[in-house]
Amino acid sequence: MIDFSHNSIGNKGVIALAENNCWTQLEVLLLNSNLIDDIGIVKIVDKTVWKILKKLNLGFNKIGDEGAIAIAKNTIWEKLEELYLYYNRCKDCEILNIFSSNPTWTYLQILDLQGNPLEFSEKDIKKLLFSKILSNLRSLKLHNSSFDDSFLIHLRNPSVENVTELTLKNEDISALHTAIINSCDWINLKILDLSDNRISDLGAAKIGENLTWVNLEELKLASNRIGDDGGAAIGVNCIWEKLKLLDLYNNNIGLKSVSAISQNPSWKDLRVLNLGYNMIGDEGVIELSQNIIWTNLQRLHLESNKISLKGVEMLSKNTAWLNLQYLNLSDNLIEVEGVIELSKNSTWNNLTTLELSENAIKEIGLAAIWMNTAWKNLHTLNVANTKIDCGVIAKLSKTVDWPHLRTLNLSNNKINDCDTAELSKNDTWKNLESLELERVSLDSQGIVNLASNQSWSKLKVINLNNNSNLGEGGAASLSQNRYWTDLEIVKLGWSQITAKGASALSKNTTWLNLKKLELNENGIGDKGATDLGANTTWTNLQSLNLLGNWIGDLGASGLAKNSSWKKLNELNLQSYSIGDSGAKELSQNSAWTDLHVLYLGWNNIKDSGIRDLGMNQTWSNLQELCLYSNQFTGEGVSELAKNSAWKN
Repeated sequence: MIDFSHNSIGNKGVIALAENNCWTQLEVLLLNSNLIDDIGIVKIVDKTVWKILKKLNLGFNKIGDEGAIAIAKNTIWEKLEELYLYYNRCKDCEILNIFSSNPTWTYLQILDLQGNPLEFSEKDIKKLLFSKILSNLRSLKLHNSSFDDSFLIHLRNPSVENVTELTLKNEDISALHTAIINSCDWINLKILDLSDNRISDLGAAKIGENLTWVNLEELKLASNRIGDDGGAAIGVNCIWEKLKLLDLYNNNIGLKSVSAISQNPSWKDLRVLNLGYNMIGDEGVIELSQNIIWTNLQRLHLESNKISLKGVEMLSKNTAWLNLQYLNLSDNLIEVEGVIELSKNSTWNNLTTLELSENAIKEIGLAAIWMNTAWKNLHTLNVANTKIDCGVIAKLSKTVDWPHLRTLNLSNNKINDCDTAELSKNDTWKNLESLELERVSLDSQGIVNLASNQSWSKLKVINLNNNSNLGEGGAASLSQNRYWTDLEIVKLGWSQITAKGASALSKNTTWLNLKKLELNENGIGDKGATDLGANTTWTNLQSLNLLGNWIGDLGASGLAKNSSWKKLNELNLQSYSIGDSGAKELSQNSAWTDLHVLYLGWNNIKDSGIRDLGMNQTWSNLQELCLYSNQFTGEGVSELAKNSAWKN
């Protein structure tokens, strides 16, 4: 190997290299960033002694078309695997054609031409990528487009009949890639996932032109910078008669796209349509609502658009979508009148999920929803942050009869003790599994009321985060509930439960199925942590979040003595106060054999504590160890690095 990179050897230096006849075993030559131009390149391309050269880097030089063409025509470097010509001055697309037809390059795996102003066409790229000579190529880099192995492996599938699914999420796919994809005769392709790329309107138009994928069932194009023209091009394709799912989430489509999609006569079996996070207003939704052929539509995503009264009024009048199960209208411009109109719908008898968060529906809108008689099968209602005021929950919880309700999200609204008292008396929601009450200003009496409920025996998730008045009394009341035996997730972060609240929770003997407990930012201190560590009931606990609780060495020691949480895989102790002795105690725990993630950032651990952590042999499944913002040095890291047990 010879590395002359980042010098200024210029043409004189490279010509001198070309005169050497001794280096017959040279395999790697690095000449990047050396002011070399065409004159120097022409002198070395016919160098006959470099017959086993495998890697040549000529990036960041001044090589133009003459030099690049000379390289492409080379007949000596038959063993070359990697050729880097990035950021030079090549313009002529004939360079690509020569590479694709020159039998010298049968071993070439990497060809890097990025940063060159090459004027190539779609046809040029296809010829190169499908060249039999370049069948070993696994990476081609051009200006603004890269073709790596994850993409090329699909193009070179010898049997087009076997290609049924193509997934290239977050692979920097551009319009050029989609043009090449569109040219492939994948007659049995069922799923095409190009989410999180940059295909833009041009790429979407290429996909829309496809006439081959007659069996396509799922087309996923989320987050691709597609505008209205691109969406419309997709919408007019009539070949995909078997299409069941169309995902255009997080693009820039509007009325033109929606009109084309809703009027497409071929997609009679469409079941999932995701148009969330776009630029769709009332006119677009009115177009959608007039669709009469999607009789199998089950899921409709319209969240984060610009929909208001007129749009939802017309949407509610649609009578064709009898199988609609999921409707997401969160984060729009829907107010009271709009949700009243929506609630007049009488045909969506199979609706199971209604998402309306981040809209100003207020208590009158909620009342309208709860009085709808068609949505008897509702499983999930999300009305978080919808400006609901106190008192309405109390009135409506007496009258709503949703026997299938599983998830109710009332977070970021106003709920008082009267509301919780009436909620607790509810005996019809016997299938309730998740109750979200984050940031609703609950106090300890509110929790006393809720915890008295005896009907929600299937409750698995209760979210009470950010209720700063909940306090130790609320935590104590919750821990004393004897009816919610299926609880798996309890969230009590930022609720000022203090050490007494944590101690009360630790005495709970009901939550045998508890998997996740969030108590972050509650000031539980050493006493609270020690009492939690003494718990023997939560044998299924997997995640414990104690971030920001000012737990010190005594608290860490108390937690470390726990021998019951054998399934614990995530522990967050970013507590500001744990030092060396606390770290040592934690390292000696022998019960947490399944620990995957341990957060110990923002503490006072020094080299001694780091050394002791490194001596742990129990956490053989540890994958993440976070120790940022402590006080150890390189000496501590050296000791930690000696650990041989953390192989994951």
